[in-house]
Amino acid sequence: MFNIFNSSKYIVSMSLLVAFVLGGCATARTVSMQPGKGGVVSLNPPQNPEARAKAEELMRSNCHGKKFEIVEEGEAVIGQEVYGKQDTSLGKSSIWSTSSSTTENKTEWRITYKCI
Repeated sequence: MFNIFNSSKYIVSMSLLVAFVLGGCATARTVSMQPGKGGVVSLNPPQNPEARAKAEELMRSNCHGKKFEIVEEGEAVIGQEVYGKQDTSLGKSSIWSTSSSTTENKTEWRITYKCI
């Protein structure tokens, strides 16, 4: 009987899938910059070495290949998400309705840097 889990094609496919999931989602973007002086970049996820390398490339590019210094690094609030819930109950002669909402901050990892 053929066992798919022992197949080399299965192992290669799963390896590629894991590599895509772990590495394919790393991003970095410029939030703001002063050409040749510094700026702010965002990276996601913050602990991903590929995202960090992309962020460093953006900083290096803005500094025209010169060195840069990280001035501040951490989570920044970029907005809010509101989640709502409503419950309605029907009685013999009345309707009851209650609602609630929860607000959560939406954050991203940002690096503020200056060219030196």
